[in-house]
Amino acid sequence: MLKTSLKGLLQGKLEGKTFKHYIYLVRDRETVFYVGKSLDPVRRIYEHLGWDRGEKEDKSELGRLIIQNLPKSLHWKIELLKLRDCEFEVAKIMVKFTQSSEGMLIEDFIEEIEKYRLECEINLDGAMRWAETAFILFYHPCLNKQRNYFPSPVPTRYLSIKKNKISDG
Repeated sequence: MLKTSLKGLLQGKLEGKTFKHYIYLVRDRETVFYVGKSLDPVRRIYEHLGWDRGEKEDKSELGRLIIQNLPKSLHWKIELLKLRDCEFEVAKIMVKFTQSSEGMLIEDFIEEIEKYRLECEINLDGAMRWAETAFILFYHPCLNKQRNYFPSPVPTRYLSIKKNKISDG
């Protein structure tokens, strides 16, 4: 797993280090704003900000929240994970959704990890989707809409809108 601040990411501190890191989280302490998957998560975060390849594009909801909370959002954490880093969460979530009320058995947990490892070998996109979904179901990020049945609310400290001072003329 790689961790840096948004500022560190924008300064290029992860450049050349993100090979096979396909899952990303954007968080501030205990608040997870977003979980995503991408073959190039650094570029994807730039896309959220509307800065893809130097072209100005529309910002995503995540990008707007980051911009709205500048400069504090520069200290938010970016976590990049390889698919192997996600095994525990994937297995835990898969067992939870396939088990009866009897609870999780260690054999079931190991079986789910083995299924996930096989998926990682034969179907990268499917494995990425499993990992992203597991992290969404585990963290309930504020801004994920798909497969997030109980999203956490964005804490009010992040919702204050900056107001421009308008002078009376």
